[in-house]
Amino acid sequence: MATLVTFNAIIGDAFWKRFIFKESGVAKDITNWKIKFILKERAADLDANALVTKEVTSHSDPTNGISYAELISEAQSVELSGAYYYKVSIDRGNGYVTIMYGLLTLNQA
Repeated sequence: MATLVTFNAIIGDAFWKRFIFKESGVAKDITNWKIKFILKERAADLDANALVTKEVTSHSDPTNGISYAELISEAQSVELSGAYYYKVSIDRGNGYVTIMYGLLTLNQA
């Protein structure tokens, strides 16, 4: 089941997110997992028409279930302003499943 989470970010700054995956309180090995971040103007927009798509395949500490990734670069952030819909999906080798979604608002500092 996906979780609704709202984020705020600053225009002109890169947007980084740390993901920690656990099952029953125990770290999950995510070595071969893919994490996909998609940012869209409207929730109903097709993923193919996303403003930003980022796929993470290299994780900071995969055996302990930790991935720290830049989801929106500084250059991309400068071009965005306002509220956008996003979703985060994971692929454990059998297709993507959405685990998180919501609004990401980019504001002036």
